[in-house]
Amino acid sequence: MHPRLSRWLLRSILCLATLITATSLSALPEDSKQPIDVAASSGELSLGDGLSVLKGTQELPAKITQGSLQISGTEIRIVKLHDELQSATAIGNPARFQQQLTQGQEAVKASASVIKFDNKARVLMLDTMVELNQVGKVLVGNHAEYNLDTGVVSASSKDGQQVHMTIPPSKGKP
Repeated sequence: MHPRLSRWLLRSILCLATLITATSLSALPEDSKQPIDVAASSGELSLGDGLSVLKGTQELPAKITQGSLQISGTEIRIVKLHDELQSATAIGNPARFQQQLTQGQEAVKASASVIKFDNKARVLMLDTMVELNQVGKVLVGNHAEYNLDTGVVSASSKDGQQVHMTIPPSKGKP
């Protein structure tokens, strides 16, 4: 790629990050008031409504950060409408998601080959080599859908394998 084109793409990515200011991407109230930071090696960007594609590498993945929210992968597709993020899809080996859902609680961490974050429905969809970790509870499987607002997870596996979940002992009263 020509060096001038590469610099232009990186500047465009930074412009996109500043244009996406009206989003309610995060669960913590403070998160939605934070700027969205975008980092990528290259990208195809829609400065208005529509699809933007950010690209990174395995060693240096593309990344979106807003407050406690972090999404990374070798490719991230962002769809926005009226300056509000509708969805983000990250692909990687693995792609990663992290967000603190409530004040004082550990962040939810997820990894999978494909991560789809539906901002409107507040649903995280994970496909292939899924690992979901919240407060020490770890779920491993082939597919999971996690409602970030209700905390309900629907999980499945394939090829005769099972979904595996580890729930640590309670730290409450004995």
